[in-house]
Amino acid sequence: MRTPTDPVAASAPLAAALGAHTDLVMAAAARLYEVEFSEWRVYFDLMGMAAGQVQFRTRRLRYNLAIAAQAPELFLSTTVPHEVAHIVCRLRYGRRIRPHGPEWRAICLALGGTGERCHGFDAQPARRLRRYDYACACRHWSLTSIRQRRICRGTVYHCRHCGRELKGVGVN
Repeated sequence: MRTPTDPVAASAPLAAALGAHTDLVMAAAARLYEVEFSEWRVYFDLMGMAAGQVQFRTRRLRYNLAIAAQAPELFLSTTVPHEVAHIVCRLRYGRRIRPHGPEWRAICLALGGTGERCHGFDAQPARRLRRYDYACACRHWSLTSIRQRRICRGTVYHCRHCGRELKGVGVN
């Protein structure tokens, strides 16, 4: 099940422990919920504020080793069941449930997790993004350079309050 992307990483023993624990939690989930994990791969390439991430289209489970290194035991007991519970939910319920709804919470708890939506680790952003000011009829918005680039390529964003299109007013 495991295919670490960077075996030369400084945290190779941690990655090995994390991969082994993920295998155990996946095996428990397979027994409890009759789901199959054979196509899923584990990667240790996640950066930024997220401790873990599930990518359903590519069948990837990604972990942030920088965050895991802060408190390995806590990471193993919280993040691994959290992410595996997301996979189980998708396989059992499809897209019709909330990502951290009651079904997910029950599965997370059954797999040994806390059922909490967010981690409490000290995480630093991987990068600082430039922000751009936009406005609509009712308020001002600060969008990142990622959304700014999408707007330049034709994406249109609307205010979630008044429904009007956001228009650029400058850069911060």
